Amino acid sequence: HNIAMPHTTENAEGAYKTAVGLLICDHKIDFGTDEDGEKKEANLLFTLSAVNMDEHMENIASLMDVFMNDALIDALATCRREEELVNVIKKNENRQS
Repeated sequence: HNIAMPHTTENAEGAYKTAVGLLICDHKIDFGTDEDGEKKEANLLFTLSAVNMDEHMENIASLMDVFMNDALIDALATCRREEELVNVIKKNENRQS
């Protein structure tokens, strides 16, 4: 699964609170190409907004742990309803406890 992490910066106009969201797409979204000419596309978009840089950096660090967990990413990608997503998150939290 390809992952993108659109996010704001500290004190960005329009960011009213610190939050993390997840958009799961059936098809990959094309983000053009990178500096090496490689196509950039994603079907999992973790969105971040922040009004506080410390919280923003904590959220990015936490998401890096998620991105390194292939089983969790696979499970998230199959979610189609809110309750499925909640169950996947709860199962992952229980494993980390």
